Amino acid sequence: MSDSSLLPPKDKLRICFSDASMNLKEEFDRRGTGIDSFSIDSLDGVRDSDLDADVLVSCAKVTSTELDHWPRLKFLQSVSAGMNQFTPADFSSHHVYLAGGSGANANIVSQHAFALLLTLAHHMWDKHEEQKNRTWFTTHRNPDERFNELTGKTMLVIGLGHIGNRICRLAKAFDMHVIGVRYTPASGKGDADEVYGFDDVKNLVGKADVVVVAAGLSDDTYHLVNDEVFNNFNPRALLVNIGRGPVIEEKALINALENKKLAGAGLDVTEEEPLSSESPLWTLPNVVITPHIAGESELYEGNIIDILLENLDKLWKGETNLINRVA
Repeated sequence: MSDSSLLPPKDKLRICFSDASMNLKEEFDRRGTGIDSFSIDSLDGVRDSDLDADVLVSCAKVTSTELDHWPRLKFLQSVSAGMNQFTPADFSSHHVYLAGGSGANANIVSQHAFALLLTLAHHMWDKHEEQKNRTWFTTHRNPDERFNELTGKTMLVIGLGHIGNRICRLAKAFDMHVIGVRYTPASGKGDADEVYGFDDVKNLVGKADVVVVAAGLSDDTYHLVNDEVFNNFNPRALLVNIGRGPVIEEKALINALENKKLAGAGLDVTEEEPLSSESPLWTLPNVVITPHIAGESELYEGNIIDILLENLDKLWKGETNLINRVA
């Protein structure tokens, strides 16, 4: 990137917000920055024409073709943590900075992971049915039918980014032993007690009472959790996925659940979305599903605007070490 790609001054800057599902411009306007901005529901109307903005805030796919039509654009702030829809080289070649929204939903997604986990551990789907049926059932003689106590158990967290590390911290509040897995174990264990690489997953799952997938999707993580891994699971273990659906091979998951290779699964993401109405996952008695909504925080817009404003300040100062910089 050359210095010519840094932002124009504040009084000449123009920002375009493009995401119909969020109230980004409203939140931005509440900050009283005085920066000129406008909002559009979709980029479809400007993909092959000029985008009259220096900064774009969106999570929609933008390719080299669009960038060819948008010579004014200097910075794209994505509102999503996942960045697979972008090719960083396209942005570098057009001298456009690109940064993601990683960390904006770390608190809510990590909390949702525990919502799924506790729903499984405390059999809350059964309790809800009993409530609807006005049933007051209090005692299980068989300990295996009682709630799973997390204290003293071991959690394996696959992926130690913002969300994964936050999950480790919450697990420690339950007095759990936490094993972390990340691309580069040498980068540190964060809030985990131990750290290993992705190649070790198949040997680690047998030690875990809870396995949480918090990893993004890459060549290294696609179908990372497969038949071979499920064969090594502790059959009493619970699995939660709030990362990316294809990290878990869905056919292998269904097979493992049906054959009691694990005790249950809480899924916010699935390999294909939306999940097919024909999928056995809908009706398996030991599965809890939410439709990829773990990041639905009331504070999300504000968190994204915080990241945006900090990155703008950096670019105005000539600094290129942006938060979540990708290109």
